[in-house]
Amino acid sequence: MTVVLCACVISTAGQSPLKAYQFYEEGEEITHEEALKVLTKADVILFGELHNHTMVHWLQLKTAQKLLE
Repeated sequence: MTVVLCACVISTAGQSPLKAYQFYEEGEEITHEEALKVLTKADVILFGELHNHTMVHWLQLKTAQKLLE
């Protein structure tokens, strides 16, 4: 079973360029495009929820849209 995690970054102090989110697979950073390749092979995808967090909702929407293409 493959697990892909997405972390929405709240504080990016000292990081450049600034990142609003980051995907991880088996502890390694991957791009959104790489995550989509993994997610297309999944039977079930669970989206976590950080209620009223605009970035999370946007990322869920964009990921779902890409998966439906």
